[in-house]
Order: sequence, then structure tokens, then C-alpha cells
Amino acid sequence: MKKSFVIPVVLFFFIVNLSFAQNSVDADTLRQNPTKADTIKVKTKIDKSLRPGFISFNLGMSHPVGSYGKTDDFYAAGYATTGFQYNLEMAFFDDSKFTGFGFMAGGFFNPINKQTLLRSADIPSFQPKTITVSKNYRNTYLMVGPYLTFPAGRVLIDFKFLGGLVSANLPTYNLSGTVSLVGDRSYRLEDNQKPTLGYNFGTNIRFKTNSNFEFLVGCNYFSASPLFKYKFTRSQIMTNNDNFEYEGRQSITSFNINWGFAFRL
Repeated sequence: MKKSFVIPVVLFFFIVNLSFAQNSVDADTLRQNPTKADTIKVKTKIDKSLRPGFISFNLGMSHPVGSYGKTDDFYAAGYATTGFQYNLEMAFFDDSKFTGFGFMAGGFFNPINKQTLLRSADIPSFQPKTITVSKNYRNTYLMVGPYLTFPAGRVLIDFKFLGGLVSANLPTYNLSGTVSLVGDRSYRLEDNQKPTLGYNFGTNIRFKTNSNFEFLVGCNYFSASPLFKYKFTRSQIMTNNDNFEYEGRQSITSFNINWGFAFRL
């Protein structure tokens, strides 16, 4: 989690610093030698700054929807609860100032509802007593797509339609309980999954604070259906371990709300 979180932060500050450095060079050149060519160059820079292009780093919450957050079926429900999300977002716009292209890179983490899962796992011949979670849902993504922006005074409203790659991980947990006439049994779940395709659409509302910075509030609907290889290990008193696996899809669908600061490109 730390590595996937640090990379977008470093990229954000690197691009912002690079843009500030370029603007500083242009201003110094104009003051030292205010030729016609330099004046045109700086004027072009000013015109570009009026475009709605931006880069932002955002934090927020991730709320599971659909089967991802259901708790009524031990084998089909996701048992995910509200968690944390972050993203790095960047968009560039053409001369129309309304249409552009951008990308989002980020991740979100959802804990599982342990108590509900424990109750749902009370199946015939197995009555679980305790649950230990060593890993929750972890989802990272990189998506690209078109942007539409509509200015309204000091406010900009963005609409985005993105698609790309998603890397998702199921939670890892251990259920311990009793089995009739036999003794204790442990039930452990792991997963093995390759990146899959997903999509994300949503909107941003950006409030201009000055010529360079904006405050951003966004909401996004995220969806992917990765194919997992489920690995189960069952251990039982007086018997050998029982290992088995199968493939199945788990819908990863969430409504994400974020806020942060954007830098005008």
C-alpha cells in the first residue's frame, strides 16, 4: 500500500515543480530582453494558462455498491465495507477549451465486514467461532479517456469517461470453528489474479482559488469484474489438510468521493 500510494504523490509534485520552473524562466527572459518574440512567447503562455488543463492529487472514501458490498450470500457476496481511496488525475484540453484527454491512476482499499461474514459462514457441519483477516480488498488502476469541461464563472465542471487496467486482490482471512463429531477446522482463503479491464466515469467540480490553483471535489463510479483463482485450505483435527481451488469472478464496484487541490497546466 505504501509503495502504490507514494508513486502518485511524487509524480504530482514533480510535474507541478517543472511547470513552475518553466514559467519562471519565461518571466526572467522577458524582463532581461523584452523583444517582440519574447512578448509573443509569454502571451502564448498566458493564453494556455486559461485552458482548463490540470493535475491534481486527491484523497477520499470508497463505498462498495452492488454485490461487492452485499452480505447475504457466503459464496457470491463481497462483504466489502466503506474504505479509503486516492488518485492522481491529469487532463489536457485542446483550443476549444471544452474537450480534452486525461488519465487517472490510483487505488482504493475496502475492509471486509467480519462479523457478518462470520455469521454467513455458519453452514451445515461447520460452525465458525472466530475470524482473522490478514489482508483486505486492495484495488489499483490506471485509466485513460476523454474529458468534457464546462466553465461557470470561477467554477469548472468536468465529465470523464475512462477505461483501463485494474489490479484487484481479494481479502485473505481464516475462519476457525467446530465440525460435528470431528473437531476444530480452519478455513483459509487466498487468491491469485491477473490485471483485468475496468471502467470509471464521474465528474469533478473545480473552484478557482487563484490563477494557478483550484480546490477540487469529485465523485466516480468504478467497476471491474476480475477473474480470481480461489485457493482454500481446510485443516482439521486428526485428519490431513484438504486443499482445493476454483476460478470465479468477483464484481468490484464502488462509488468513490474525493477532494484535493489541482494545479492549472
